Order: sequence, then C-alpha cells, then structure tokens
Amino acid sequence: MNRLRARYGASALHLALTLSSFALALYAGVRLLDGDTWGVAVWFVGAALLHDLVLLPLYSAGWTTSPRRRPCPRTCSSGAGC
Repeated sequence: MNRLRARYGASALHLALTLSSFALALYAGVRLLDGDTWGVAVWFVGAALLHDLVLLPLYSAGWTTSPRRRPCPRTCSSGAGC
C-alpha cells in the first residue's frame, strides 16, 4: 500500500474512484454519441463558446472588482495561482 501511495501520490480508494469516474464518463459519452452525434457536437461547441466568450469574462470581472478580494501572497513568485 505504501508503494502505491509513493508512486501514485494518493490512496488506493482515490485511484479506484478516479478510474470508475472515467469509466462512467466513457460509458455516458458512448451512449450519448450513439444517437444524434451532430446535435451533441453542436451543443458541445456552443457550450464551450458560451463559457469562454461570456461566462469566463463575467466571473473574471467579478473576481477583479470584488471588495473582499485578498491580495496575492508574497510566496507566489510567478503570479500563477494567485
């Protein structure tokens, strides 16, 4: 068990849950694309565009103008994750 944690970085339960979630997502994708493939592709592209062009700027602006925004910690040298 310690070898798994050393190589994987988490417990065996975490690995099992991660693999089962990927299996469920794969099953859902296969079932979803079994029918109206074109409609699913259009919906997926539309959702990505809505998120990237509308929602992302909205919540980024909300974060920037938030009065409760905490300053970036001094330990963050590159600005990533601040």
